[in-house]
Amino acid sequence: EGCFSLSNPVTVNRIDCGETCDADGGTIEGGPFIFTVGDGQEDFIDEGAITLTGNAGTNSQWVITDGQGIILGLPTMPSVVDFEGAGPGICLIWHLSFEDGLEGAEVGMNANDLVGCYGLSNAIEVIRTDASGCQANGGVLFGGPYEFLVGDGIVDTIPTGQPILANSQGMTSQWVVTDNNGVILGLPGTPNDVDFDGAGPGTCLLWHLSYDGDIEGLMMGNNATIDLMGCYSLSANPVEIIRTVEGNCQANGGEILGNNTYEFIVGDGISDFIPAGDLTLANAQGTSQWLVVDSNGIILGLPPAPEVVDFEGAGAGQCYVIHLSYEGDIMGLEIGNDYRNDLEGCFDISNEISIRRINEGSCQANGGELIGGPFEFTVGDSEMDTIATGAIILANSQGENSQWIVTDGQGQILGLPPMPSIVDFDGAGPGLCFIYHISYTQGLTGLEMGSNISGLVGCYDLSNSIEVVRLGTVEFAPVEFLRYPNPVNDYVDLEIQASPDKNGLIEIFNSDGNKLIRQNWNFESSGSQRINVEALPAGTYWIRISSKRSSSIQTMVKL
Repeated sequence: EGCFSLSNPVTVNRIDCGETCDADGGTIEGGPFIFTVGDGQEDFIDEGAITLTGNAGTNSQWVITDGQGIILGLPTMPSVVDFEGAGPGICLIWHLSFEDGLEGAEVGMNANDLVGCYGLSNAIEVIRTDASGCQANGGVLFGGPYEFLVGDGIVDTIPTGQPILANSQGMTSQWVVTDNNGVILGLPGTPNDVDFDGAGPGTCLLWHLSYDGDIEGLMMGNNATIDLMGCYSLSANPVEIIRTVEGNCQANGGEILGNNTYEFIVGDGISDFIPAGDLTLANAQGTSQWLVVDSNGIILGLPPAPEVVDFEGAGAGQCYVIHLSYEGDIMGLEIGNDYRNDLEGCFDISNEISIRRINEGSCQANGGELIGGPFEFTVGDSEMDTIATGAIILANSQGENSQWIVTDGQGQILGLPPMPSIVDFDGAGPGLCFIYHISYTQGLTGLEMGSNISGLVGCYDLSNSIEVVRLGTVEFAPVEFLRYPNPVNDYVDLEIQASPDKNGLIEIFNSDGNKLIRQNWNFESSGSQRINVEALPAGTYWIRISSKRSSSIQTMVKL
């Protein structure tokens, strides 16, 4: 980056001691060649415009690489290559002479990694400029397709170092995951950050994006092939990610992108519709059906699309919009049935979109009922003490906002976790605490660490409490870490200050308790780490750093 220039390269051939290799790639003359690409005109090097002299070897091959040596093509002659479709950038033409047994002369491999008796010539530049003046090039991807067996609880990530990106050019680089229609599902920092196990069956595409300056429309839910604006280029090809499940059912309910929550004032005679186009369905596979269900999973409606439902006449309460995909015959898909228990067949369900219906001037919040516990842990024994996922059931809650609360016996707020299951009680020392669920509307005050739940003011409702008994006297230092800045925009920096163990895990959860980012961290090799959170929408998140014997949680606000 900056004002710089490289010379031509000098080839150094390395041979094993005691062996003689007489292969010589020779000397090529001609060029450099400059083409304006993207204008629909063919861009060939004239036959005879490159001359080769001094080469020696049994076999001969022309090679085209990017600036890092990644092999982009192995043409019979340079004159047969049309550079028009390559996008803007710079590539190099070489001549290769070699003896039998050469390894590594394949598209996608690096010419620096050739093994055998060979010789490369000098290189000639091919400079490709864009007719529009935009020099961004998303490059070419080598690798894949990748196929994962999902839903088995085993992490499914693309191996480190794959796929190989060649010939990219641009000030800014971004990886993009889309469905087959181009709808953006994720914007990871690297392809290896994504765990596809929780995505359900289906197929998605991995692209590389390069851009210069500002770019508009680069957000989840938008279409990468339609909605982007600026000087940018997607990779010439995507890499396919095929996600299958055990058995033959490939239905995928997909993911509903857009607003997670809607609030309507009902009973005022004004129609209450979800705006057309507000919600986007991505990555679905199978026969499609939308459902409206209540908090208990009872099917209230089977509309063809969410935007056709008028919630005005439904009265105050809570319901949810979900998407169902199925293959073949499905049993139990009827109004009045419980979609969680009564459906039979090959099907899959999307995430839920919350619809809160309130009467004007009334508070409809309901903290719900907690079922489970009490829980008892022996703390200070260097073992994590967490409540198992699903061990606490929340029923009949209703409210625009939802939050879990941990208090002491006097009601002082000790923690505000996204889910009870992420709290490690081992580091809290012996004692007694209580778990509550609160539902509330905007404007609530007093919901903060150190305050007392008796001082909450606003439209809210608390559930019953569940007791957590902590036994034992052994104590140890929990993981201590700093995170900055806060609020964040694109990156959050984490710095370990103290940890009882050397290896740990970093996790970021949203306010619903969904794990969005998960990665290992070796505290011994690095005391700090930067995490890319650019793809996360604005909101409040929880960062948990845990080791074998301890964990700590802090909040993070994303602007």
